[in-house]
Amino acid sequence: MKEVFHEPLLVAFRRNCNLQDILVHTKHNRMFFRKPNMSGPCGSQRCAICSYMMTADYFTDPSGRKYSVRNNVDCKSSNVVYAVNCRRCRRYVYVRETGGTLTSDIC
Repeated sequence: MKEVFHEPLLVAFRRNCNLQDILVHTKHNRMFFRKPNMSGPCGSQRCAICSYMMTADYFTDPSGRKYSVRNNVDCKSSNVVYAVNCRRCRRYVYVRETGGTLTSDIC
């Protein structure tokens, strides 16, 4: 053997995969779990604002400038800048920032 293999032999063992190795991953793909940033209703049946809330991933101001939504925002979100617009003429009536939740500020 020494004539064929000049360096000492290395013996190694690799254990087989068990059920935990198959089902549980230590590295999670963050893009898989990430939801797109959008604004929308909270989905609560008793919420007074949900019927008026738009679902959108961006909005435009009166000058035509486009802004993307940076976080997931719903009726229960706090520290939100919101705009109220007229359904008839589609123009903004006013823009305001909340200190608390959107629901507590409007209702």
